[in-house]
Amino acid sequence: MESIIYALLQLIPSLLKAEHVGLLVKLFAITSASLSLFYFVKSYFMTTVRISESDILAQSLLSYCAKTHHAKHRKSLTAASVWPEEDDIKIPLTQFRNFKLEERKAPPKYEPDFGSTWKMEYGVSVQRVSREPEKKAGGLVLHYFGRSLTPIENLLKLAAKEDFERHRNDNLVVYPESEDMIRQCSPDDAWAVPIYRRGRSMDTVCMRQGLKDQILGDIQSFTSYKMQERYFASGIPYRRGYLFYGSRGTGKTSLYKALALRTGLRLYLVNVAELELTDNSLQKLFAGIPRRCIVILEEVDPTQLRRSNNVSGIAKKNGISLSGLKSAIDGPLTPEGHLLIITTNFCPKDFPQELIRPGRVDLAIEFKKASVDEAIQLFKTAYLQSPEDELKEHIANFSIQASLLKDSEFSHAELQGFFLTARTPQNASKTFRDWVEQERKKGKN
Repeated sequence: MESIIYALLQLIPSLLKAEHVGLLVKLFAITSASLSLFYFVKSYFMTTVRISESDILAQSLLSYCAKTHHAKHRKSLTAASVWPEEDDIKIPLTQFRNFKLEERKAPPKYEPDFGSTWKMEYGVSVQRVSREPEKKAGGLVLHYFGRSLTPIENLLKLAAKEDFERHRNDNLVVYPESEDMIRQCSPDDAWAVPIYRRGRSMDTVCMRQGLKDQILGDIQSFTSYKMQERYFASGIPYRRGYLFYGSRGTGKTSLYKALALRTGLRLYLVNVAELELTDNSLQKLFAGIPRRCIVILEEVDPTQLRRSNNVSGIAKKNGISLSGLKSAIDGPLTPEGHLLIITTNFCPKDFPQELIRPGRVDLAIEFKKASVDEAIQLFKTAYLQSPEDELKEHIANFSIQASLLKDSEFSHAELQGFFLTARTPQNASKTFRDWVEQERKKGKN
């Protein structure tokens, strides 16, 4: 309707001649009446819902539109090249893969074009609007001719269900925006658009006996409604903190990925070592997290934490101070209800005690290098796709070889690297002893 009115207004300059004044007056009256009628109907008889482009709901609906309705809207599409789904690639293991050829064969991804309107189920129209500097943020606008919100809700549920089935085994990961953008924006805009990353099953995480159950039990207890009511009744801030410490390659990252998949919570990931964050930026990031999520502070180095915001009387702008980290964790702007996991290669005794205390870090968990039992578990996990009857025989053979290991001699990552290189359980059992001897010689040198 608005486009028609705009086209009529374009005729005004050609109608300014004297003989056309009467026609111009009539045209103006018709245009004004039509515009008034349009906005009256839109205001009182049309339901409109706007979804921000940064919301995962907008991504779900876009994907649903592209998958189910792009054939009906061939005149209003945007196309982008995408990587093919692994399930669609049927290539023998002996054949060398050509990824460029695979990408070229994959069909493009279609989405609604900016400014286009798509007619969807339940009589709902979906319009995609672009981000413009002086207007509202881009995203999707849903229209329904009627005063009921139910049709729009049904469409969103349909898109969310399809999105859940497609990403059932994926984690939803959120990364911070750039440091410059964090400084300028509000806490709600400090995080980038969520993206899906492949999750990890808890069954594939190999840990010392009882430790995995202890962590899962603690999280299950904390997230229960009964425990939440107990926190609120006692006036205790409802949050839970963990310190995952140990040498590299011992399973810290694997565990928090598996926890995210098991709980269904989003991962808000901050690599402290890579980002040049300030105290204000970190506090703004924490203020922008939702109530229910897992916040990961990766690679925290206690030796890099400044004791004060003021060094030699001069304010230091870059780097995170101890007080800034404490304020971010349990400051007044930080929402309650989240899980905090700090990963580090340092021991708890290396951290200031005011940081490693209940309320900030409630449970410190040490990740050691693999024991003999864990090495056998890793062997089973690495070759799960092998025939079950053959795998049992290979596990028995490998267990004999693994008994030669010293406890905590190799990290989980080192053992997994060997299993991947060996390719088959039979080859891994045969060559494991030689590999161990070679690695021990490297260690001596």
